Amino acid sequence: MDIFNARNSRKNEYPGVFSIVIAVLFIITLYFNQTSMKLQWNTSTIISTSNLKRTVFLYFSSDSCSWCKRMEDETFSDEYIIKDIQWRYYPVKVNLSNTKKIIIDYIEYDVVKDILDKLEIKGIPAVVFYSKNLLDLGENPFYYHFTGFKSPISIQNEFAKEAQKKHKKKREKIQEKVN
Repeated sequence: MDIFNARNSRKNEYPGVFSIVIAVLFIITLYFNQTSMKLQWNTSTIISTSNLKRTVFLYFSSDSCSWCKRMEDETFSDEYIIKDIQWRYYPVKVNLSNTKKIIIDYIEYDVVKDILDKLEIKGIPAVVFYSKNLLDLGENPFYYHFTGFKSPISIQNEFAKEAQKKHKKKREKIQEKVN
């Protein structure tokens, strides 16, 4: 009986150690699961919007751009921003270090001359919103863009501006048909 009592008394010396170890492991697991969420970029240089119901989100970056790296680490790793982009947009990442041309709806564009220069984008990171629904509104199918680093809060403001401009153009188009 003395041996049995000695074993039980050792168990009760540290009653919460096992619970604390389990809790710490659980918290570590939650942390890594939360931070492992990544934005799923489409890196193809051929984009077809015929079957898309979402606006194309063209993100221009470069391997040597420190602001691009910061935007990817801070803004595009934010869980809310990731969910918002994947729900509202078709995200395409164009790395200017190795991409010179992209094809959108069977039209080949020189990235620098046809997109960046035409929109007067002077630096990166840059984001351009493109929608097939707006192709007939003019010569320029790219209807909204911004340049430079944006924090998660700033990029949410840009999303709101993009949505306002998109809906304003649609209202104008409907108004023209009515008149």
